[in-house]
Amino acid sequence: MKRTVMGDIFFSGIALVFFAQFSGQNSSTSAPEKPTINVSGSLIDSSDQKYSVENITISGRYTDIPVYQKPKTADVNPDINTTKIDLREVSEIRLVAPAILKFNNRDYLEIEIVSNDAKRTKNAYIIDRTKRLQCDEVNEAGPIEKELSFLAVKSLEIKKSRPRDEAMCESKKYNGSDKNMVTDVVITKTKALIDQLEDTTKQISKEDPKEAAVQTQLMHVVEELKNTLKSWFA
Repeated sequence: MKRTVMGDIFFSGIALVFFAQFSGQNSSTSAPEKPTINVSGSLIDSSDQKYSVENITISGRYTDIPVYQKPKTADVNPDINTTKIDLREVSEIRLVAPAILKFNNRDYLEIEIVSNDAKRTKNAYIIDRTKRLQCDEVNEAGPIEKELSFLAVKSLEIKKSRPRDEAMCESKKYNGSDKNMVTDVVITKTKALIDQLEDTTKQISKEDPKEAAVQTQLMHVVEELKNTLKSWFA
């Protein structure tokens, strides 16, 4: 009986770890993967609507984004003079004009990039028209995913960048919309496993002082698991 009880406790613990992993995988596959760095700021679109936004990327990138010096003639391929920008080093991006430029039979748009250095250095570039601005509009009900052509962007102001995990922990939505990403199935099964672990722990013999000590410690762990689950998903 002793080996069976301890074995049940072991496998219950393994199952809890498994469902914790499953929960994380479920949340990451239920929505597009967010960048590891959360770049946030404000967006003004072509209709002069202003939004607070985060998780800003350009076609999925926050760094190594190719932009080009504007060639003097239309037959030149712009990629002979490429600059790769990092949104963490940018203060603002503005669309110079909603006009499509054609070089080497490809369409481009002209933008102005303001660096976040002390001088707020400005540089003019062109960017491939196919590139998209992607971000999440900040909303109390949960983030609203946005994707815009640069033709629809008047200006993008970048105010902050920080690791995604840090931003999630400090954000109000951590206890709001993010918990909705975890399915009811995972929550139910996790609760059931905690209950199973509690029931199995209670079966440990109290006659042996060492086993009694283990039981006390495990019951403490069970209570901590219950409280944690309640604070996350209640």
